[in-house]
Amino acid sequence: MFYVLLTLPVLGSEKIDQMSRSYNDTDMLSHLLTERDRDLELAARIGQALLKRNHILTEQNESLEEQLTQALDHERDIALDERGLKRPTMEKFTVCLELLITHNYQVST
Repeated sequence: MFYVLLTLPVLGSEKIDQMSRSYNDTDMLSHLLTERDRDLELAARIGQALLKRNHILTEQNESLEEQLTQALDHERDIALDERGLKRPTMEKFTVCLELLITHNYQVST
C-alpha cells in the first residue's frame, strides 16, 4: 500500500504529460478523465479504510487502558488487604510471644 501511495504523484505527472500531448484528442482526454476518477475513488476508499482502522485501534487502546487501570487498582487493593491482614496477625504473634516469655514458658523454634 505504501508503494502505491508513493507512485501516485509519479502517475499524476505522467498523466499530465499525456494530457498535454493529447489535448486535442477527445478519446484520450476522456480516457484520462476516467482514470482520474478511478484514482480519486481509490484514494477515497483508502482514506475511509484508514479512518475506520484508526477508529478501531483507538477503541482498542481505550479498552486496554481501562483494563490496565482496573488491574492496577485491583493489585493495589490486594496489597492493602495483605498488609491489613498481616499486621494484626504479626501483632497477635508478638503479643503471644511476649506473654510466653514473661511467664517463662519454653518457646521452641
